[in-house]
Amino acid sequence: MNIEDMHEILWELSELGFRLEILFVDSHLRVIENDSALRRHQKHLEYCFLRGPYDWCWIVELVEAHHSLTESSWMCQAPYVSSLGHVMSTWRNCLQSIWDEKDRYMEDILTSLQWDIALFYCESFYVAFGWAPTLPFELGHIPDVDAEYPEHAASLTKSAGYYHDVMDWEASY
Repeated sequence: MNIEDMHEILWELSELGFRLEILFVDSHLRVIENDSALRRHQKHLEYCFLRGPYDWCWIVELVEAHHSLTESSWMCQAPYVSSLGHVMSTWRNCLQSIWDEKDRYMEDILTSLQWDIALFYCESFYVAFGWAPTLPFELGHIPDVDAEYPEHAASLTKSAGYYHDVMDWEASY
């Protein structure tokens, strides 16, 4: 086994840990009052990650190493960050900058939202469980795998430099 294989295994374990911790902290902190809101919340939770077989977000595949929350392009990262923001907006004591309803982002706004999400996630997780959470990271190399992954609908505008969150328009609740 070479060093890249070991890095890939560690990445998969770390990514799985992060996903399970998101599900765990979400189940402890979310405040949802009706079934319709819960279905909407679950759809956003599912859209925080590339969806694996049967739409299980806890299935981690190596092809996902440079996608979703660890995309190098802010525009490609935006749907996942936006969905995570929607999920966290239902948590107790959520920061206003996260729960403010937005459906249009520019790069600087998305970067600020990412920072607020990361801070709030780490603090919430630590307060709830007493240890630091696992955070996603980008694998240092491009894995030698061929696979397709689902795309999120990203924009319905021709305005350059904007991301429009259209997940609510495409999802059936």
